[in-house]
Amino acid sequence: GVFITGPTKGIESLNIEAFRLVAHEVREIGLTPIIQHEVADGLDLQEWEFNNECASVLSKCAVVVTIEDWHEDELSTSLVKMAQILKKRIVTTANMSKSLTNYWNEIQEKIAA
Repeated sequence: GVFITGPTKGIESLNIEAFRLVAHEVREIGLTPIIQHEVADGLDLQEWEFNNECASVLSKCAVVVTIEDWHEDELSTSLVKMAQILKKRIVTTANMSKSLTNYWNEIQEKIAA
């Protein structure tokens, strides 16, 4: 999966439209997007529980996509640091299409081998 993280606090509707747009682009490439909004969908979690759940989901993903201004968001900053420690592939929305297409091609080559 591809975990999508970015700023949410202080942004109308928690920036869900930006996340959905990126998720759509990820799906178009042929990969499975997971946006942080969906992590707690239907659950009543405290903020720390939500953060832990995001970290757990991210740990199972191969790639993390960051939405513009992610570095201004405390949760996104923590998740990107975790992704770096776990040696996940991290891409920005600016280079996402090329990076994810290359990643998808690598997967296909491994399957074919």
